[in-house]
Amino acid sequence: GGEHLYRVALALRPDHPIAYLELAWELDHLDIDLAAAVDLFARAVDLRPEDGLDYFYLGHALRRLGDLDGAAAAQAESVRRLPLEARPHKELAVILREKGALDRALEEFRRALAMNPSYDIARQEYAEVLSERGRLDEALSELRTARAHDEAARSGWDSASAKVLLDHGDYEGAVREMHRTLPASVYAVLPLHEHGVRMEDFL
Repeated sequence: GGEHLYRVALALRPDHPIAYLELAWELDHLDIDLAAAVDLFARAVDLRPEDGLDYFYLGHALRRLGDLDGAAAAQAESVRRLPLEARPHKELAVILREKGALDRALEEFRRALAMNPSYDIARQEYAEVLSERGRLDEALSELRTARAHDEAARSGWDSASAKVLLDHGDYEGAVREMHRTLPASVYAVLPLHEHGVRMEDFL
């Protein structure tokens, strides 16, 4: 497979950062060996320390490995070297969220969305943190914005809104959101069931 080809490339060109990046990407995203991925990304950074994207990949792998401080440092360097790129801000927001620094996470999500208003994965996570901070109306507004950007996936955005409402105990509002989901899916009602909602109370 691809992993073996990248290992051959490394053997042939041990001074070439792309081979390290490609192999590390496979090890990270295919959940093969996160620790090895971190080592390879770090080697790529050593070979071309001016490349901000290498720091982004290193930070992503460090976060998945559980080194949140190292991940935050790598993403901060990626932000510095990629001033027009939204992804490092979003990834830094995820790290801050995992560390419990929700207000700082919100700031980074806002920066990412200011750079790329159509970055709907970031917008969904931004909405989740707003919800965690008790800002329900703002969270729902962000999810409606994402739905407007992505009508093809509107049922998924409606389900996300329903989950936020459930988290705040608004079962009736959640059911209304579920009713908007087209086509109807058994998966859409599972969160309601998990929260102990009796569907016969609303249907």
